[in-house]
Amino acid sequence: ITGESYSILKSFNPDKGPNGITPLAPPVISSFSVSTITAGTDTVLTINGSGFGFARGNGSVGFKDANYGDGRYYYPPTSWSYVSWSNSQLKIRVPSRAGTGKIEVTNLGGQTTESSSELTIDWSHINVTYPLTVSDTPFFKLQHIDDNGAGGYTWQMNPNFANKQAPVLSFLRSLEEWRCETQMNWEVGANTTIDEEASDNVNAVFFTNFGDNKLGVCYSWYGGCFEGNFMEWYVKELDIAFDSTYAWYYGTGNPGPFQYDFQSVTTHELGHGHQLGHVRDDSKVMHYSLSNGQR
Repeated sequence: ITGESYSILKSFNPDKGPNGITPLAPPVISSFSVSTITAGTDTVLTINGSGFGFARGNGSVGFKDANYGDGRYYYPPTSWSYVSWSNSQLKIRVPSRAGTGKIEVTNLGGQTTESSSELTIDWSHINVTYPLTVSDTPFFKLQHIDDNGAGGYTWQMNPNFANKQAPVLSFLRSLEEWRCETQMNWEVGANTTIDEEASDNVNAVFFTNFGDNKLGVCYSWYGGCFEGNFMEWYVKELDIAFDSTYAWYYGTGNPGPFQYDFQSVTTHELGHGHQLGHVRDDSKVMHYSLSNGQR
């Protein structure tokens, strides 16, 4: 309209993004270094493919969250978990909440892909981070100690649990099974008046009413100490609570269709006492949930 010629204010290549970087091709996952692995054990998984980006930036890897066994959520590791990142290969420490399932990779351009095959995670070791507010802090594995002066830990039952023979016998069967299989030094001592979870130097077992859908919970309390420049973390106390309002089956056979198998739940919670995390496999005792009628 004005008859004026154009002038170049700033050269621009339409084949590149606004920051001058050529857009990435969508990421593709071609293979894993292994098909079966463990979680929370400092084990490194290699993911091969393309389009990951030549630097991680805000890229991420997501594992199926074992705390939600139906696969609704991906769990993102902390920054410390990433060992290396290139356009065709990622190396990452498998976090303790990683569960069996497909893996998701998001490149620094925000493009996401999901693997065609599943990674199997057989078992998980619970980790702690310190300090909790730092995203790139390492994960620490947990150790057990001589808490009772006899080489292990002593469980103490509250009368609201101890005075009921059926749940006590079921609990003791599970405890003995674990001790025979893993050599965990657990024993049962005198009763306690404690009926709530708290860091009070008593490994309490009691009935409660959670008021939600939890069947049982094992609470772990931790301590830490420095060995040189490295922090060692240990289990200083355990508490186990069971919800008394459910229709429990305390026997050694199969529960009825509307009952929950008490020994299965006990075995699961004592697994958490071992510091085992959840898995995504409903045939395994550390699966995140138990259905009524299931054993």
